Parts: sequence; structure tokens; C-alpha cells
Amino acid sequence: MTLKEIKGNARENLLPFLGISATTVLIASIIQTVIASIASLPITGTGFLTFFTYEAGFIISSLLGGIIHVGICKYFLALITEKKVAPFDVLHGFRHSPDKILSVNIFMTFIEVICLLPYAVYSCFFANAADKQSVLISLSIFLLCEAIAFLILLPFSLTSFILVDMPDLSAAKTIKMSCYLMKKHYFKLIGLYLSFIPLSLASLITFGIGDIWLKPYIHSCFAEFYLTVTEQKTI
Repeated sequence: MTLKEIKGNARENLLPFLGISATTVLIASIIQTVIASIASLPITGTGFLTFFTYEAGFIISSLLGGIIHVGICKYFLALITEKKVAPFDVLHGFRHSPDKILSVNIFMTFIEVICLLPYAVYSCFFANAADKQSVLISLSIFLLCEAIAFLILLPFSLTSFILVDMPDLSAAKTIKMSCYLMKKHYFKLIGLYLSFIPLSLASLITFGIGDIWLKPYIHSCFAEFYLTVTEQKTI
């Protein structure tokens, strides 16, 4: 199935439930934002205390946010496959095998922490917030680290869906299954990510208000992508 077909199916399935889906995703986004604001602090100082505070906050935020993301995947898989929605599905990860979900998220978070380590080290020990050039270097390092993390984590992009769709698999097998399903689909998934850039930029014009409708559409597209990939693989 092409990206155009995936996105077309996503729009068709989402449209009857757009209002409630937008509300559900908005609530989930608010929860994730609150978690991030409490647990993940921006790098505003220097030294070891700032470094460890930043790293601890980032890890806590990533782990809790990952559990909520599993719930979002549960919601949109149900929307597409069963044509029904249950807003409380966004809390699915807290109610069903949270230990296994945490194990998978710890693995993913560890990779991201390692990838972002150059940014954290430079910002905490070498950057000067009053120096524009230093801030620019810090931002450049951050973007490069994020790009590297994205590429490394690409094979594991389907873990949240697999945790919902194949609950009998262990954490290790969930990670392996994602790698297996993603074979030959890396560029298609990258293409899917890139295809949302114009809409995301348009949403910026509305100061993020457009995200209320854009995010459910994006989540629906990724759910469709997952179903497309699993149909093409013998599991």
C-alpha cells in the first residue's frame, strides 16, 4: 500500500470520530505536557547538578510519556480495526502490563539518552547562554543528536503498537518483532514522517491550534501504517 493510500484510509476511518478523537488526543497531550514540564527541565545552568537533573528529568518524562503513547496506539488501532473508540484507552499502558511497557521504554530511552549525551554535556559544561554563537552550537548539536536518535530508533518504531496488538510477547520479543516488521519499510516510514511537515508548518501559523485536528490524523496514519506492515508479513 502506498503512502497516499495509507493516508487516505486514515482520513476515511478517522472522519466519523474526529471530534472525540481530537478531544482524546488533546487530553493525552496535556497529560504528556504536564509530565514533561514537571520531570524534564530545560538546561539553564552549568555543572554536574544541572547535568544529572536534566538527565533524570528526561528519563522520567520519556518513560511516563511512552506509557501514554501505548494508550494512544491502543485507541487508534481500535478506531481503525473495530470502528469504535474508547477515550480511556489512552490509559491502557497504566492498566495492562506496565512493567513490560516500562522495560521496552527503558530500552528506547537508554538509546535516546546516549544519542543526546553530546548535547547534554556541551550545554551543561561548555555552553554560555549569553553567547549567541554558543547557543547556536548547542542547538545544532541537539538537532544532529535528535536526527541520529531518530535513525537508530527507526527499527523499533512499532513497539507501542505491538505491545497492544500482541500482548503475549515478552519485552525482548516485542523489540525483535518491531525490527522484523520494519524490514524494507524504513524509507516508507521516513516518507510518512516527512509528509506531515507541510501540515505541521501550517499548524504553526495557528499557534498550535491546528494540532488539535492534525495529531489525530497523524496517529491514524501511523496505525494504518502498522496494519499495512503486519498484513505484508507472516507472523
